[in-house]
Amino acid sequence: MNKSFRFLTITLVLVLLCNIAPAFQTSWLPAANAGEEMKILNNGDFETGSTSGWTSNGGKLTVVNTVKHSGNYSLKISRTSWNQFAGQRVKFERGTQYHISAWVKLSSGAEARNAVISLDFGSGALPDGVSSRYRTVKATAGKPVNGTTWYELTGDYQYDGADANVEPVLFLQVLSNQGTVSSEPFYADDFKVWKQQDVAVNGDFETGTVNGWISNGGTLDVQQTDVHGGSYALEVNKTQWSHAARQQLLLHQNAEYTFSAWIKLSTTAVSRDVNLVLDFGPNPLPGGITSRFKPVVRSSGTPVNGSAWYHVEGSYAYNGPDATVDPLLVIQVLSNAAPAGVESFYLDDVEIEMKTEYAEFPVQLTPPPNYSLP
Repeated sequence: MNKSFRFLTITLVLVLLCNIAPAFQTSWLPAANAGEEMKILNNGDFETGSTSGWTSNGGKLTVVNTVKHSGNYSLKISRTSWNQFAGQRVKFERGTQYHISAWVKLSSGAEARNAVISLDFGSGALPDGVSSRYRTVKATAGKPVNGTTWYELTGDYQYDGADANVEPVLFLQVLSNQGTVSSEPFYADDFKVWKQQDVAVNGDFETGTVNGWISNGGTLDVQQTDVHGGSYALEVNKTQWSHAARQQLLLHQNAEYTFSAWIKLSTTAVSRDVNLVLDFGPNPLPGGITSRFKPVVRSSGTPVNGSAWYHVEGSYAYNGPDATVDPLLVIQVLSNAAPAGVESFYLDDVEIEMKTEYAEFPVQLTPPPNYSLP
């Protein structure tokens, strides 16, 4: 997993087609200008009230305020042919995981359909590490896309080849049923491409040290006797119930973070619950924070024991007025009842991912005259 913070260039393509892997050319899509400033995905929510940044290969694009997923506007794609779409281009950095999402809805009364998010790496030479032209990111089943409710299609992608980056066409297909050809209009809204970044320091302890971690009274040691992954795990030796593994974080305003960790007790004699909490204290508290401790996730039913590793995960987003906040992440193993237990525990593979939404260059796309798809 890439743990560095890097900017990226993103362009997004929306395609509504009837075949899961149609052949279409994308040479008319211009390359991004590396000298332009990046910003949030260009007009992905259509709140400009225009189709700025989007184009089609024959379909008519209009912004409407009568049907929308959120905000005031969405994009309507009126089609006269099954292969007409709205689009932009993407650029993915090597070794970086991306989360992709878009909301789609058919016109009222249209037949329900399946949808798929795919990547098209082109008909020419493929990038290193890419074995086929088309790569499915996410495909639905059960025909969840209809004209009654909005449907969110989400998936992840990471390029791990030798090239520094790749520039496939990212497209969203709505598939026809039983091979029939469909050209009904559809609506699209709230396009997002997120770069997922791990902000935990030494979360897998493969440095062979406790670097980045502190305790509030207990002792921390790395050990190799019992690990979840790799060669090392952290041992938290407690003399009081409140002793925990802690790490100072830097969280950004309006960014969503996912937390994941693996826990195991050093003894099989008892079982406990685990608590992941953010400590914003002591006072003064950051803007928008009303109490010192903010729970991220707490298990129930005492699933943590000494027989198997237990996976705990949760999420948090700071939505206050400050640009950043710097709470302590506290990972505790709790007692069942007073008096609290002081069993030591093992911790491994801690991941804290920030899902940051990045921009595409504001490129105006205009297909050449008489452009058509084969």
